[in-house]
Parts: sequence; structure tokens; C-alpha cells
Amino acid sequence: MSHALMPTVMALGFVARFQRTPGPTPAPFHELAHWGLWLGGAVLVLAAVAYVIFPLVIKATMFLRAGSQYQPLSREQLPADVMGFMDHVVWAVQPMGFVPAVLLREEGAAPDTSIYAVLMPNPSTGDRCTASFTIGQTEMSRLTTPVVTFETQFHDDTSIVTSNFADAGVFPPNPGVDRLAIPKLNDVNLLWEIHRRRRARVPAWKRALLPPPGHEWASQVEEDAREKERVREAGYYSFNESAGKYVPTWKGAYLMTWKLLFPVSRLRRRVKRARAKRELLELGLDPALLDNPTGQAYANVMVGHRTAPPRPQ
Repeated sequence: MSHALMPTVMALGFVARFQRTPGPTPAPFHELAHWGLWLGGAVLVLAAVAYVIFPLVIKATMFLRAGSQYQPLSREQLPADVMGFMDHVVWAVQPMGFVPAVLLREEGAAPDTSIYAVLMPNPSTGDRCTASFTIGQTEMSRLTTPVVTFETQFHDDTSIVTSNFADAGVFPPNPGVDRLAIPKLNDVNLLWEIHRRRRARVPAWKRALLPPPGHEWASQVEEDAREKERVREAGYYSFNESAGKYVPTWKGAYLMTWKLLFPVSRLRRRVKRARAKRELLELGLDPALLDNPTGQAYANVMVGHRTAPPRPQ
């Protein structure tokens, strides 16, 4: 349950209990209305406080480390939940031609976070698959974000990205990236089929590029650095050279926080999912697959899904 919804639920529960209070005389309507207005006002005040106070916390505590510090590791060093996710993705994409190149971990790139990622190029198609698992852990909670991403980078510095990232993101969109995120789509085969159909619409003169074999790790570090500079140029972060960190600007702290708070976050997720359904229609796919990737519709899509659709000339 969203923390922003909890005050409302508590208020409604309080009113319900008040209405059920036993006694010879039921509570007058005007008294119930008074309490309802008071509680509704309290909820609005709490929401307003969140929109003002939370960005101050982000401004004071958030950072992005300037240089990526990935470390290679073996499968046996993975936490159990990370290993289960990575195994599932690797086993699913290997028949498609993706080759696990390197397994990486980075600690402390942002406060209280650990990032695990396996980078898998596909030499035969020029595509890349990344399975990432981010853990945010404090004394009070442990939040996990597993994500599967298919990406095709082209020689003109543009790219197509298809993922199942659940959030709507907090950074401004990159105009060079045609990104489609489909929350809760955990079927890796279907996600790959969607990416392949999206790529099939790209003109044939656009040449897909992969890092040279053995340079996948270095390429990821370079991409991280470019993305941090991009959000700095957009005014979301500033670079603290002495600390070696990117820290939020006032603009960035408020915009990033507001994008994550209710009701903005819910509206953005709905818009994101609606866009995904529209694009599936354009790709000749049933949007219902996003909610129920089973049955005959799914079987029809998966027939011959390892054969790339023709690219326009």
C-alpha cells in the first residue's frame, strides 16, 4: 500500500468505526460531516507536507557517485533472490543468441543501494540484454527492483530500449532513446518479441553496434557517465567535484520527488501502461497480453518468435 494512501484509509476506517459505535442515539449527520471534513482536511495537509518536506530530505541525502565502481563476481556470490532472477533470465535468453559476458556488482552508487547486473550481447543480431537487480536496504526495509532490458544501439547515437521497469522514472527523457517500459511484464520471451518488432520498424540503413568482445564492462561505465552528465545538463543534478558526487539541485529534488508521490506517480504509471498498449496495437499485438500473457493469443505471437521479422528497406 502506498504511504500516501495510508492516511486516507486510516481516516475512512476511523469514520466507519465511529458510525458503528453502539449507543442509544446514533451520531447526527452534521457531526459526521464535521468529522469527515476535518479528517479530509488533515489528509490534504499531510499530502501538502509530503510534497514540501520530502524534497528537502532528497536534497540533503541523495547523491550519485561520479565514477562507476563495478566489480566482477561469480554466480555463487549472488544473494539467493538475485541468483534466482538472474538464472531465470539467462536461461531464457540464451536460446535467442544472447551470450552472458560479465556479471557485475556495484555498492553505494546511490545511498544504501546495491546493483547487480549481467551484460549479454547477441553477436548475431547486434542487440543487448541486461538483467539488473537493484537492492535498496536500510535498517527498516529492503526494497528490490529486478529489471530485464533489451537494447539496440545504432551508429548515429540513437537506440531502442524495451524493458519491464515498473516505475515511470524520475529523469527527463532522452530524445535519442526510443524507450518503451512495460511494467509487470515478466515473460522474457514476450518482452524480446516486442523489442524485435519495434526494431523491425527501424530503417535498414541504421547499423546496430555492439561493444568489442571483452569491452562490455567498460562500455557500461561510459554509458553511466554520459547519463549522469545528461541529467546534470538538464538541471536535475550538479557536480560536487571535491566529493566526487552528483547532488540534486533544488529543481531536481522537487521534480524527482513529486514524480514519485501519490497521485502523480499513479497517474504516470497509468499513462506509461496506456502508451505500451497503444504501441502493441501498432506492432500487431493484442494489448491484453500485458495483463494475461497466456492462452492462444500468446501462443500465436510466440510461433516462430526466434525468426526476426523483416526490416524495412
